[in-house]
Amino acid sequence: MEARERRWYRPKCRGRTYNPTFYLCCNGKIQRKSGSRSACCGTAAYSTTFYICCSGKIQRKSGSRTACCGTAAYSTTFYICCSGKIQRKSGSRTACCGTAAYSTTFHICCSGKIQRKSGSRTACCGRVAYSTTFYMCCYGKLKRKSGWNPSC
Repeated sequence: MEARERRWYRPKCRGRTYNPTFYLCCNGKIQRKSGSRSACCGTAAYSTTFYICCSGKIQRKSGSRTACCGTAAYSTTFYICCSGKIQRKSGSRTACCGTAAYSTTFHICCSGKIQRKSGSRTACCGRVAYSTTFYMCCYGKLKRKSGWNPSC
């Protein structure tokens, strides 16, 4: 296309032409841009500077580090999304155990149950936390280690 032809080129949105300088085609619907950083969320246009699209819903950003948890927006600085539920972080090393948040420094998640760690070498045997220094898990049961070559 020559420069003169390009000037008159207009994209189409479901057969209707529109000016991409001022409008967006959002899932077949022409929408006016909102600001210099516009995007589509479903059939609506929104400003990515102040908003985020969470599963088709426009939500206001909460700080500079915003993420989605389902259709809700949250600050990743203070919160974590655990299986679709927003939970407050507990320290700098937070993880999820099902829908609950926990500190990996002091706790461990054993089959969906938060357990207190027992020393630096903690593991799970089913839903029970144990010290690998003194115990071993044999077929889902805890067994105290004895000798240098412990076996189940």
